Amino acid sequence: QAFVQSQRGSSQTTFQALQAQWRPLSPNLLSPVTETRNGSTTIWHDPQWLPEGINKLFEVPASGATALATGSGRGQAQRLNVQGHEVVLRHYRRGGLVARLNPDRYRRTVASSSRAMQEFSLLRAMRARGLPVPAPVASRQVVQGHHYTADIIVAMIPGTRNVVQRLLENTLSAQEWRAIGQAIREL
Repeated sequence: QAFVQSQRGSSQTTFQALQAQWRPLSPNLLSPVTETRNGSTTIWHDPQWLPEGINKLFEVPASGATALATGSGRGQAQRLNVQGHEVVLRHYRRGGLVARLNPDRYRRTVASSSRAMQEFSLLRAMRARGLPVPAPVASRQVVQGHHYTADIIVAMIPGTRNVVQRLLENTLSAQEWRAIGQAIREL
């Protein structure tokens, strides 16, 4: 009986230990997500970043966008200014040999399991834990028959450049390459 009494409250103790791992959870980072469905299109977005009716933002504009990477594969991304916010629009593309046959279609799945929505959710979880990752702004899945395409919009982290942008400026030192490797290892 003494042993049973000493073990009482283990659920609460476990919950408190887990809760410490969930900090820092900022209410601002976990604002409610809005889901919009229109026919075959599902969009998730954070209304703190963008208003309703953002579907047209996923179409690469003819002007006002800056390419962040070169090529036609996975690295395609467009930098946009949306209502005073610097954001990046990325269309999900395949890489390698498969990209020659099927550049951007994925086997149909529910929206919450699509690549864009999975990344959106992961970024929210990482930001809620205080990790220095881009804020997820919006994600989109467009179903086409047995396949879907996907896009995501994330906020730019102020004062940052991606590796391609940095390489276009100058070659990286050995110390900078090690820092990149360390960052990848941590992620």
